[in-house]
Amino acid sequence: MKPPLHKLFILEVAIVVVVIITLIFSKKVMANNHQPTEVQIKLGLKTLNGQSQITNITPAKVWEVPISLLVKKAKLSFGVEFKQVTLKSKSMIKQGMGDTLLSLGYQIDEQFEISLKEKVSATSSNKYLTTGKNETSLQINYNSPMIKANNRLFATMGYTFTDKSSKFNLQNQAYASLGTKYLLKTKTQIGISLDYKENIFTHLDDQMGLTAYIDQPINSIYNLSAFAGYDITQTSTIGVTLSGKF
Repeated sequence: MKPPLHKLFILEVAIVVVVIITLIFSKKVMANNHQPTEVQIKLGLKTLNGQSQITNITPAKVWEVPISLLVKKAKLSFGVEFKQVTLKSKSMIKQGMGDTLLSLGYQIDEQFEISLKEKVSATSSNKYLTTGKNETSLQINYNSPMIKANNRLFATMGYTFTDKSSKFNLQNQAYASLGTKYLLKTKTQIGISLDYKENIFTHLDDQMGLTAYIDQPINSIYNLSAFAGYDITQTSTIGVTLSGKF
């Protein structure tokens, strides 16, 4: 008998929807007090083929369906993300809830943002959809001013502290990314980045590779974006995200 993971996912999605409606209503109420609040929701689909950061089984095929909510008010932001995960390897197929990600951010100025992230394990490592351990990350994001009105640089640097596991050889993890974005006349934004991250499993290789991005506004509210990446461990990733700002 399957555990009620799908019911849990539906419940969490319903909670997010209720929170969104509440926040939108609150935003309208607070508008008269000149306290702008931005609410962003995202629904995505991501696939990975190769070496994953959630299981020590390699190679593996992983499909993720993340849904996230981000609330920004002045310089502060709060985010929460849930995801449904399917993992397929030569010996098994697993499906269920993945980890929950909580984030708290602070916009230092127009270029720098610092954030604290907490990954809460949603299930046991026996499900192979997670390490089964919580993780805490400190991250700094940088976005340069526009260069020649249509190009900018961006960078990310972070460090993750991982709870130790007697089942897996887990380690703390450093990661970084450096890239550039280019804004076309059609308002389409394209970009590419060089990414590096240590593997959370000590016996698996660290990953370094390239990721290409494309971002297309649909209208003043909705946006469609996609990415594709490949690294030195011969791991490929591809994803698409629909987002909306309210």
